[in-house]
Amino acid sequence: MQKVVYVASVAALLWAQPSLAHEGEAGHTHDAGGGPAPPAVQPDGGDPSLNATVEVGGSSTTTTTTTSAGTSQSRPLPNDDPDDDEGASSYRPRTLEDYTWRRRIRDTEDSDDLQLFDPNHFLFELRFGPYWPEVDEDYASPGPYEDFFGTKGRFYFGIEFDWLFLDIPYVLSAGPAFGVGVTRMSGKTRLASDPTQTADKDTNLTIFPMHVSAAVRVDGLVRGLGIPIIPYGKVGFGFAPWRVTGGGANRGSGVSGGLHLALGGSIALNAFDQDAAKTMEADTGIRYAHLFGEWMWANLDKGLNVGTSTFVVGIGLEL
Repeated sequence: MQKVVYVASVAALLWAQPSLAHEGEAGHTHDAGGGPAPPAVQPDGGDPSLNATVEVGGSSTTTTTTTSAGTSQSRPLPNDDPDDDEGASSYRPRTLEDYTWRRRIRDTEDSDDLQLFDPNHFLFELRFGPYWPEVDEDYASPGPYEDFFGTKGRFYFGIEFDWLFLDIPYVLSAGPAFGVGVTRMSGKTRLASDPTQTADKDTNLTIFPMHVSAAVRVDGLVRGLGIPIIPYGKVGFGFAPWRVTGGGANRGSGVSGGLHLALGGSIALNAFDQDAAKTMEADTGIRYAHLFGEWMWANLDKGLNVGTSTFVVGIGLEL
């Protein structure tokens, strides 16, 4: 009996093989009425007269509901992305990038200003003020400088460039500073035979004060709170080439050096309008325009004492 059943099963499989082989072929269709109808989708209260289809586009997914009257309605699928600011009324397909470190970097891009190093932070200054060389500090009064040039302060002009690459957020910026300036004074040449008499030719003293310093600017107030006051300080090494020109033996040149120190404060003009400041930075690269005042002490007493203690003012552009 078992052999009969086995032979019958093999014969049935061989008979059914041609009909199974064409199931996956292109263009194959079943005979009408041969199989059960698929179950109807019943949205909106379970009305069997409604058919629902789902359409998936490149960037949006909606459900389309067709009623028995032939009208259709479309509505978006609920949004399952909690980070989507558009709410549940929109849908954005998730990608692999949303689940990687790239998304974490994207979500923290607003924190880029918390970096400790900003290699593109610069300050350029134009500086003006009176200059009194301290030549007579080493002589009894009246000294040779007063004899030739008097006691009046002479005009000083300088420029300075600061690279403020160290950035402590909401506190300060710091970095190296280099400055160079010039001042010149003239006086009547004294006769060697009679120092009380003057010649027609002038004697000139030209000084080129320079410094290499460490600058610290407490600019957290303006960057964090919009308060436009910036205290600052500088300390470093100063030096000054100088030369004397004029009549007779009153000639010479040299380089003097010593400590350089400065304390001051500036007002960031465009900080009064933060929107204007951002617009100016976007258009020109200038973060702030400053007016500043500074006490400068250049103790250049190694050699001829051509240093000074003075007050300078100026204009600064912060890039």
